Amino acid sequence: MTEKVGGFGRFSLEDTELLGKEVLHQGFVGLERHRARHRLFAGGWGEAEREVVLQKQSATVLPYDPWQDRVVLIEQFRLPALLAGRPAWQIEVVAGLVDQEGESPAEVARRETREEAGLEITALEPVAALLSSPGLSSEVINHFIGRVEAGNDETLHGLVDEQEDIRAQALSFDEAWAWLEGGSITNAPAWICLAWLKLQRERLRDEWR
Repeated sequence: MTEKVGGFGRFSLEDTELLGKEVLHQGFVGLERHRARHRLFAGGWGEAEREVVLQKQSATVLPYDPWQDRVVLIEQFRLPALLAGRPAWQIEVVAGLVDQEGESPAEVARRETREEAGLEITALEPVAALLSSPGLSSEVINHFIGRVEAGNDETLHGLVDEQEDIRAQALSFDEAWAWLEGGSITNAPAWICLAWLKLQRERLRDEWR
């Protein structure tokens, strides 16, 4: 049963029933049309039919150096951002899909930090596992903060077979936060990780140093 929070959490999986699905597309992501019935707040049952984007779980990680109080952000070209009329080169946190059998989100965070930033994580702090867009997609993003020795260099990374061209840059937390407040960071994972770190930064510095 779902844990109740205030007046919320009244229903559980027992109050739903899947009625059918139609596969519309299979590729990097899947697209299916699903139909379900569910209990209504006012009583009785209703139905919902939606196209749902099926996506693997993913992991994001903000590399953080507690000794220098520096974070590492990456920048890369994002075609969907261009189509949305947003900056095509996005300033992001490290991210990747859980696409290997038996791999955990934490293992993805460590692997992707090596691939996209050239850094080794020596401690990992979970932030939250969140649905990216619950009305549209099944994707769950597992957010982390990873302890690293950031250094001061700008480095280039990315896998050619994944069409990646990534620039990693270490900067002070205050400078990264100024980028966020100034509107230079326009994607949710980077906002989530930086906002969480702002709240927990002193504790992490005490624990990790």
